[in-house]
Amino acid sequence: MQNSAAPIMDEKTLRWMPWVIAIAFFMQSLDGTILNTALPSMARSLAE
Repeated sequence: MQNSAAPIMDEKTLRWMPWVIAIAFFMQSLDGTILNTALPSMARSLAE
């Protein structure tokens, strides 16, 4: 009896996966930076 498992991801997927993860981390950092910069102004605007 032969038990051959199919590959989970092909070569093309494995080549693009690090780039997708890197872009996701960059977008998360950018979003946090924008929010932290805008939050004081938003708080002042809502307090009026």
